[in-house]
Amino acid sequence: MAENYDYDATLKEMLDLVPPDIDKREGSVIYNTLSPAAYLVAQQNYMLAFMFDLLFADTAEDIWLDRVVNDFGVNREQATYSLRQINAFNEDNAPAAVPIGTRFAINGLTFKIRSIPQTIP
Repeated sequence: MAENYDYDATLKEMLDLVPPDIDKREGSVIYNTLSPAAYLVAQQNYMLAFMFDLLFADTAEDIWLDRVVNDFGVNREQATYSLRQINAFNEDNAPAAVPIGTRFAINGLTFKIRSIPQTIP
């Protein structure tokens, strides 16, 4: 696939096509000629792989995902804030007051206390 071709692999493949009686060492005329071309080919291969990923629903992003799923009559809903209930307890296992605006993180997710419910179920 296109994403497997990086600059070094592309340059090596191009230099392998040059006859063996021509100097292919770094700094030689053929090396200096093929090097920029290999860079551009590798760049194009990267972009092809990126564009290929945008064509399928499991790898598409942003507006491209909307366009892909629209072909199947599916409309993506806009993201919304999630709401979570946090029950805080002190050392005596009694409900503890947590000030509004307090932030904390669990497993890489950051939460912020925005309001306190009237009753704790």
